[in-house]
Amino acid sequence: AGDTAFLEDQHIFLERHGYNEECFFTLSFSPIRSEGGHIGGLFHPVIEMTAKVLGERRTHTLRDLAAHAGRAKSIEEAIALSSQSLAPYQLDLPFVLIYLLDRAAQQARLVAPTGLAAASVACPLVVDLHASGGSSWPLGEVALSGTALQVDDLQQRFGAVCCTAYPEAVQSALLLPVTPPGMDLPVAVIVAGISPRLSLDDKYRGFYELLGVAVTSAVANARAHEEEIKRAEALATLNRAKTDFFSNVSHEFRTP
Repeated sequence: AGDTAFLEDQHIFLERHGYNEECFFTLSFSPIRSEGGHIGGLFHPVIEMTAKVLGERRTHTLRDLAAHAGRAKSIEEAIALSSQSLAPYQLDLPFVLIYLLDRAAQQARLVAPTGLAAASVACPLVVDLHASGGSSWPLGEVALSGTALQVDDLQQRFGAVCCTAYPEAVQSALLLPVTPPGMDLPVAVIVAGISPRLSLDDKYRGFYELLGVAVTSAVANARAHEEEIKRAEALATLNRAKTDFFSNVSHEFRTP
């Protein structure tokens, strides 16, 4: 027909760095006319849009996380809402496990898993913070240091960790501490899987850092709300005690 055509941000997978990589391309097709005016060929430029599309997708993920988790009224609710809001974004986050730390019991309790079945070996309900060896998540190390930790031996720890997004097993994960302002140690640890079809470059790693900041902010807000409720309850108790005291004093003055 001689018309120009476009295909924007097409989802394409290329094996160019030793693995099946998730990519996005914009394709255009323009006719090349011969001297006689007929269509003699096609000019077909291809522009890679991977960085742009991934950036927009991750920005949308963080926006949804902030919008949903910001409504939490308790720390546990903030963690649960964070996990729920991240569930649809398995292309960047194959799985997310958030563990709430219990330092008195020296263990971590799984609050909100997404992407992995509850029966999965990689999804333990309780993790001993003093556990050594490579058969579980090193949550104790993150809880002690307060810094992020990359784990690359998921196959050796848990066997094949497969999620629904891609058939390849996830090989690596990032453990991110959740340390609200004013606290020296984390209250929770995020275990976030790394896509087997993306390279963990600076932009991808930056996305995980912002993810940790967003969950930390939601937990901090929920913690402040809990403390405000406790202060209000304590003030109400004090007011009742004052009322009872002055009522008794008034009664004594009237009928000594």
